[in-house]
Amino acid sequence: MRRLVVGVDGSPGSLAALEWAAQLAGQDAALDAVHVWPAASDVLAAAVQVDSERLRRDADDQLRGAWTAAVRRQVRELHCELLDGDPAGALAGAADRLGAEAIVVGRHGRSGPAASTVGHVTAALVRHATRPVIVVHEQPARRLERGERIVVGLGHGPAGRAALHWAADLARARGMGLSLVRTVGLPSLLRAEGLVELLAYTIDPGALKDWAEEDLAELAAEVRAAADAPLPITWHTASGRAGPRLVDAAGAASLLVVGVHRGDLADLAAVPALRHVLAHAPCPVAVIPALDVE
Repeated sequence: MRRLVVGVDGSPGSLAALEWAAQLAGQDAALDAVHVWPAASDVLAAAVQVDSERLRRDADDQLRGAWTAAVRRQVRELHCELLDGDPAGALAGAADRLGAEAIVVGRHGRSGPAASTVGHVTAALVRHATRPVIVVHEQPARRLERGERIVVGLGHGPAGRAALHWAADLARARGMGLSLVRTVGLPSLLRAEGLVELLAYTIDPGALKDWAEEDLAELAAEVRAAADAPLPITWHTASGRAGPRLVDAAGAASLLVVGVHRGDLADLAAVPALRHVLAHAPCPVAVIPALDVE
């Protein structure tokens, strides 16, 4: 990767995201730490009679100082930028303008019932960004280093393929392995192939698992054939709801990668598997958009 944009606001989650992104960037990529000053901050400052411009300058000073001090020597280039506007829109716009290959943000550190929700900035980025969005929680993550594994949640169609090839490129660059996972349950009639699968499921519930295993084997062979060096790949199917099964599979992983169709993201609540992994995955989650639908 040549360039990454990271959302930084001084919270533990955002600083963990910055640290993780610095590890990913290393001496090979530039890192852009971006803090967004929302318009609501000016309104709130005026309401309590505080100089909003002074607060804005303080935030800029912290961005260029304490917030980024720990990663300055870890990366080839570090750029800091304070932007105004909506956080999700500003981060996505900065990534487009700078040609960044991914956007990295922190996941809020809620616990209890609130842990099942996804922060509004993260949700908006996942819905609208045209490039991968990587969500990092504040707990220490396994490093992206040789011998570690990347888990790829593989659904059907171009979204799964986009996630697989993105993950394979990263695994090759880092000397890591891939673990491919597909969940098998009652077929969805919302997909074009759903009626055929439902008929097969009615006749022989095991047929779907066999088909999924064959498909994963073919995808693994395709990725291996494109590699210029050996790429360790394992795969398995899991029964049940996709979200919890992917979270289980990611227990010992350094990264969980999932692909999404942009058209499915008008409402994140309508994509329960994605919402679940963003809220509960024990490792960073990379959401890869499929921009071209086959």
